[in-house]
Amino acid sequence: MNSQYFLDTNVCIEIARGRYPGIQKCMAALSYGEVAICSIVWAELELGARLSPKGYARARA
Repeated sequence: MNSQYFLDTNVCIEIARGRYPGIQKCMAALSYGEVAICSIVWAELELGARLSPKGYARARA
């Protein structure tokens, strides 16, 4: 994998929450493939969203 940035769960959550606009701006300027997450981070984000009262599970219900 040639990704420049390999994100962990906490960073992904903060980006999604929009708490750090500078990070969002930086991520938006990157090209496809420059940012990656591992399968464990993906699973943690999916589980967190499903368990969150405001998250993915509620939106899909």
